[in-house]
Amino acid sequence: MRWVRLYRGFDIAEAHLVRDWLVDRGLTVQLRGEHLASTAGMIPSYDACPSVWVPKAEEDAGLAAMSDFDAASNAPDAAPWVCPGCMSENDGHFGSCWKCSADRPGLQTQGA
Repeated sequence: MRWVRLYRGFDIAEAHLVRDWLVDRGLTVQLRGEHLASTAGMIPSYDACPSVWVPKAEEDAGLAAMSDFDAASNAPDAAPWVCPGCMSENDGHFGSCWKCSADRPGLQTQGA
């Protein structure tokens, strides 16, 4: 099976967020290089970065999901919201509750 990279970055936490975002939308995902950070300098730093890959057949859906991820991540002016499950207040850019992980009301998920 042929795979394509959708994300590469220096932050392992964000790589996990990207992976989870894509999995929640029904995509097949591989996280590669998450344990290579300590090798930076022995191998090119950029090659030691974590990356997220999907099968070539899912590339278009993955790119669309990444576009949604970028839009959600860059919406700091979004209004705060209250989780209907645990009644916790969440920042506007959160797609799920920080406390109980329930999806934000009205959040469209693909493949769910």
